[in-house]
Order: sequence, then structure tokens, then C-alpha cells
Amino acid sequence: MADLQQEFNRLAEESLKMASEIAGWRDMLHAAPELSGEEDNTLAFVGRQLRQMGIPYFEVERGGLVATLTGRPGSRRLLLRADTDALPVEESASNLAGAKAVCSGVKGVSHACGHDAHTAMLLGALKLLAARRQEWSGEIIAVFERGEETGYGVFPLLRALTERYDGIDGCFALHVYADLPEGSISLQPGWRMSGAVSYDVTLQGAGGHASRPDYCRNPIDCFVSIYQDLASFRMRRTDPNDCLTYAVGLVQAGASSNVIPDSLRFAGTARFLDAERCGLPFREAVQQIVESACKVYGCTAQYNRLSGAIPGVWNDPACAALAEKTAAALYGPQFVRQTAPWMASESLSIYNSLYSGVLGMLGIADGAGFGAPHHSPQFDLNSAALYRGTGCIAGYALAFLDDDFVPPPRKDAKGELLRIAQQLK
Repeated sequence: MADLQQEFNRLAEESLKMASEIAGWRDMLHAAPELSGEEDNTLAFVGRQLRQMGIPYFEVERGGLVATLTGRPGSRRLLLRADTDALPVEESASNLAGAKAVCSGVKGVSHACGHDAHTAMLLGALKLLAARRQEWSGEIIAVFERGEETGYGVFPLLRALTERYDGIDGCFALHVYADLPEGSISLQPGWRMSGAVSYDVTLQGAGGHASRPDYCRNPIDCFVSIYQDLASFRMRRTDPNDCLTYAVGLVQAGASSNVIPDSLRFAGTARFLDAERCGLPFREAVQQIVESACKVYGCTAQYNRLSGAIPGVWNDPACAALAEKTAAALYGPQFVRQTAPWMASESLSIYNSLYSGVLGMLGIADGAGFGAPHHSPQFDLNSAALYRGTGCIAGYALAFLDDDFVPPPRKDAKGELLRIAQQLK
């Protein structure tokens, strides 16, 4: 492309002109949310928009929709991704300042994380890129993923992609972010979101009257020991320069102050950035500590769930630098901000493990009521401001596919996907 900056100027103008269309898509999706794995109407809507744009697509069973957009002949291939599912959260009619413009029409279900915005922004970017298909070379693969919140769709999708395509050079996605102000974006290199280990364990002991604890095998005593040992794992086993958090969010046991229960159930998560250094050792420690405590306290353990170590989201440095440069060229250097890693988890971590990728965080907080935490009933955003996200997705695609940028070498996507799948067992 002869003058990328001129093209960025046109993209910025055209994305602004699309603002109401992008907002309409988001608002329509927001009013009709669907839970993980149930996004049939959402994907049907996406399919209709793609057909109107003249973009072919296919569906991956249990995975989502995959659209293919081809430019002039070229060997480079870029993956763009959006997620489509909502959460089992009853939405509040108000945000932080007043009434919301649009609310969920489905009781107990809402887009309380922004996936409706992600889908709308990607649709807008595809429309811009389709109109320019004679101006860029290569192929764009656009993925609309089912079930990101539960991990339902990511492996079926990625298995299909690794089988269908002989290689993908990079990937890009945006996530709206309530801890950044509207009109800003973070595209930093390195760790951007956390990985996770989750656990759900039932301890079986032998209950009895609290006056004779010596006749019992108290699962509460066993749990207290486990809790303290897991809490000290960070100090005893983790490099102080690494990041690891741990919490128990559920404890269920007993019904009376003077009766020792037979069993206790506890569940929680650990979050970290580096799965190899922190996540896998923590998962191993859960089993070691639980089994050791059970021997001491005469209990047995049933693992209702003990997940593998989901990796954290890592932004490739060369690709992140390109994304930052592109965003600044589109909307000015003040648009690009720095922010600390977000200690939530994202299935894009697996995409970025297979392909050199970037996850950008698009700020949505302002003084008009937007900025409530993700997954909360008050979560809300300004649909009219999403055009900047659309411009950044389209701009990054043009910059990535331009001959002046040399992407990192392709990875062994099949081998890496197999390794992660085994790690998560």
C-alpha cells in the first residue's frame, strides 16, 4: 500500500460515519443475549450481516462462525476474533449514574462483559476491509466464537482452523475494558490477562456431636489446614517477581453450631500470568496439599473439578508495537494508554499461544454512568463510541498485511494446541 497513513485517515473518517450502524448492531445484540453454547440467534444475525457484505463463511460445530475475506494474491494470513456469548447475570436497568439506554430482554441473562460490542466492532471492521479488498494482499480469517465464558467453543474452533489452514501468521482481538477511560486503548506487549486454575473439592469425614470431637473426623479442621497451606504457597513456592493470586469463594458445611458435619465442600480459583512458572505448580500443589491434609485428619477427597492451567494472554512485542503505532495513526497518540495486566482470564490466550497475537483493551469508562465492573448487573457502555474499536481492528489488519511489516515466524499451531489441551486435562 503506497501511503498507509492516508489510508488510516480514510479509515478513521469512515469508521466514524459507521458509528450509528455499529451501535445499532451492538444494541440489538444486547437486547437479545444468549448463554454460552446457545448463541444460535446471535450467529444467525452475524451470518445475515456477512451475506449482505458478500463475505463467505462456514460454521464450526460447537465452535462458532468463521468468515473468510480474500484480498489480492498473497501468502500472509491474519485471524480476527470476537466472542458472542452472554452471562447468567440479571441486568440492572441502571448503570452507575442512571437509566441504561438498552437492557437485556431475557430474564437472568445479559451481556455483562461486552461480547455484544466485540461482535459489532468486528462486523464493522469486516465491512471496511471488504470494501478495500483490492487494496490489500492475503487473507483475513474472522472468527465469531461461541461460549468464551465457559471455554465451550475455543477448542472446536481452533482444531478446525489448524486442520483447514496450512498456517496463520497472526491474530488480533479487542476487549472493552471498564478500567480505562472511553477514548483510550491499551495495546501493550507482554502479559495482558491472567491464566487460571479452578478447583471444587468435597472432603468426606465423620461427623458427630461437637462435645466429643475426638469421636469425629472433622472435615472443617481438614479444610482449615488446606486453606492455610494453599494461601502460603505464594510465599513458599513462587518467585516474588511472578504474579499469583488465590481465593476460596465457596465453603459449604454443617447446619448447626454443636454438630460436626460429615462433609465439607470448597471451591475457588488461582490466577497468574505465567502458566508454566505458576499455574502448573499451583495445580500440583492443590493435589499434594489436599491429599496430605486428608491423611492427617482422616478424611477423603473427591475432586468435583480440578482444571488444568489455562495460559495467560501474551501480546507479541513486534505485533503490539505495530498495533500501538496503528492506533496512534488512526486517532492520535493520546488515544494509546498504558495499563496494568487485567487479572481476568480470556480464551484468546490459547489463540495467542498458537499465533503471534495482540489483545487490545478499549476503554469504556466515563462520567455518564459507564465503567461498572465486568460481570456486574450495572455494566454498561456507550455504543456510539465503539467505532474507534472498529477502526483499530481494520487498521491493524491493513498494517499487518502490508509488505513493510514482517511478522514473527509461524508457530507449530497443531503441536501447540495439542500441548495446551493436554495441559488443561
